[in-house]
Amino acid sequence: MLGNQAYEGSVLPSIIIVGLPAWVIGFRKTFMTVADFLSPCSGWIVDKLGGFRALAMTEGVEGVLSLLPLLMLGSPAWKWSLVALSCALLITGQVIDIASEVFEVDAAGGDDGMIVNYSGIVSVLASITGTLLGSPLGSWIASWSIPAVLIFSSVTSFAACATRFIMKQDIAQASCDVAEAQQDVENESQELQENDVDSKSTSNKSAAKQSANPLLKSKIMLLAGSLLVAFIPACSVSYILLGLGKQYGSNSLTILYIFTGVGSVLASVLYAHSSQKLGLRKVAILGIIVSAFSYCFMFINLLPIMCFAFLLEAIGGMLLVEPIIVARQILFKGSALAKFSGWARLAFAIGATTGSWIGFAFSSTFQWQLLPILALIFTAGLLVVLPQLPNTSYAVLA
Repeated sequence: MLGNQAYEGSVLPSIIIVGLPAWVIGFRKTFMTVADFLSPCSGWIVDKLGGFRALAMTEGVEGVLSLLPLLMLGSPAWKWSLVALSCALLITGQVIDIASEVFEVDAAGGDDGMIVNYSGIVSVLASITGTLLGSPLGSWIASWSIPAVLIFSSVTSFAACATRFIMKQDIAQASCDVAEAQQDVENESQELQENDVDSKSTSNKSAAKQSANPLLKSKIMLLAGSLLVAFIPACSVSYILLGLGKQYGSNSLTILYIFTGVGSVLASVLYAHSSQKLGLRKVAILGIIVSAFSYCFMFINLLPIMCFAFLLEAIGGMLLVEPIIVARQILFKGSALAKFSGWARLAFAIGATTGSWIGFAFSSTFQWQLLPILALIFTAGLLVVLPQLPNTSYAVLA
């Protein structure tokens, strides 16, 4: 995690230092969008290899890829090898993200409370290592030595790969415990069936009819949730920032980014603290409320109010994204989770892309100050996703 964020932080300084043309930035963003639409392929890879193998192998591949540009150091192809590496890591990063979801479920050994707790820990680490440490560290190392960035990225990738093998034995033990528990449940179920065969048969038929539709509905609603959490900020936040930058100057954007970063850290801590106690559905409800308040404050076009609004938007956004991700880890397991995560990331990419263009059209037709209306409308649409999120409090189960 730290190595990836450090590399991302080094991209822009590297472009400047080695003298790459400015269009490389646009090319990388375009490639990132195209790669997002290939998420189902990444899900297929994880499905075929399994969560542990896909994660460990891909992290190892990233470690090797990070060293390859060093072979071209000093040659004319040196700077272009950095572009190729940047694009390659976008693809491997997708596989790692999906494999991580499956790996976390396997590591939890069927304990949903552990999944929720682990997601809180990861969100805190991601916000700190990404927002506060990773990107600035990568930028600083790149200003000193680009090869050092590549070596640092490679070492952290191999270290991450090694930790997977350390955890493998623990996962195997957890799987055995789950298997024994399932066997006990099956034995109890068999005794009940012997006592009342006719009643059990009728109940099974009824349950079979009811189970297919909720599963399909859960998939559709969770995909809609993934689409909306990408669509809402894409159609509003970027263009509001652009409008504020033109009105108050580019320096105002730095201030707004700082408040957004602080909001992300606060949100991760809040999620980690409350997710087990409240449950995913109540956390998501809190996220909708906070997001709605943030967009309401954005109608007040004063920079101090906008800073507070963007802090709230960062908090509300994370409190919405995390429950949707963890919900699919709880509702889907193994192969089904790998495939569904790929489609969920495709929905996220579609939401981000369509949101950007709709926001552009809206801000071009109307004033950018009216964009919060668009955000509020689609934030209300997230209410239909709430029933598909688990409403269980895991504090007692932990």
